[in-house]
Amino acid sequence: MIPAVVFELLVKPLWHRTPARIRGTDSGGAPPETSTTLPLEVVEVITAHLIHDTPSLRACALTSYSWYIAAVPYLHQAVTTEKCSDVQNIDCPNPLHPPHTVGLLPLEVVEMIVAYLIYDPSSLRACTMICYSWYIAALPHLHHTLTIEPYSRARNFEWSDPLQRNHELGLLPLIKRLRVPGSHDDHVGLSPILFNCRILRQFLALSNVRELEVGYLDIPNFMPRIRRYFRNFLPTIRSLSLREPRGSHRQIIYFIGLFQHLQNLKLVYSGYDIWQKTVNDPTLFPPFIPPLRGWLTMANFAEVGFLKAMINLFGGIRFYHMNLCNVDGMRLLLDAGAETLKSVAFSPADSDRYGE
Repeated sequence: MIPAVVFELLVKPLWHRTPARIRGTDSGGAPPETSTTLPLEVVEVITAHLIHDTPSLRACALTSYSWYIAAVPYLHQAVTTEKCSDVQNIDCPNPLHPPHTVGLLPLEVVEMIVAYLIYDPSSLRACTMICYSWYIAALPHLHHTLTIEPYSRARNFEWSDPLQRNHELGLLPLIKRLRVPGSHDDHVGLSPILFNCRILRQFLALSNVRELEVGYLDIPNFMPRIRRYFRNFLPTIRSLSLREPRGSHRQIIYFIGLFQHLQNLKLVYSGYDIWQKTVNDPTLFPPFIPPLRGWLTMANFAEVGFLKAMINLFGGIRFYHMNLCNVDGMRLLLDAGAETLKSVAFSPADSDRYGE
């Protein structure tokens, strides 16, 4: 059990510095600007609780310079103790070197420490080398994001390689953010022709995805069996980012309405007319009205008819924040969301970024 004074020094500062995504208060905005290096005082407290665990101290020393500085004195102490113990009676246990001391820190404290390092992959890898509890805490952050390229050359389904590797290792349920950027040169994106039974089975193993980013989504070719491909995503997705999706107004709104807990929506276009002139089906209604109380981001958007249809079919819009860049019908959006809107930004840099 960790002493109360250490708990006060270690847990509270880490909890306040822990990114909102880990604490369950993510609003869908940009990742917080947080340092990837723990304060030296915290590092010293952690290493002090590992003084009898030489493998853990060595792993800490490999993390960064501050961890090295904090761990080296204890490593030298451990070496000296081992040399002194060699000349002692082998039957007499050494009280300064217990045989089983791995996992001295409670799991809750380990999770808070690891959560503070989620933007530092090298430190996360070092954490996985300490012991099993540190490995379990760091593993989900190392495999938080998966990017797959849906390119099909002669129907070889090459895009399935990342899926297959992660599926074989049992890591797909750990993925929280899925990126399918597509090809920017020829505007080739996610389409049913890229799936076979094996790829679909692996695709559906992604059961905990909260952020979905898709480029050039071919909605018309997925219809009317689009739920078959995205059924495991429907209850979990909180943020949806679409780059130049294909389809009519009703089809795109229907796809957005599939995600019953959707909070954040991003629509990015290149600035020229790529909308398919598909006839809108008046009988096509979204199955759900998502909450949509996070961020609305739009860039190079010229379809006022789409905005009117979305407001009408969703019974209005309730976004708290908007980032609009080169959007026709901006006044329509601001008026429709006036009751809930808290902030508005007009930032081309944020709007143009996709999948970063």
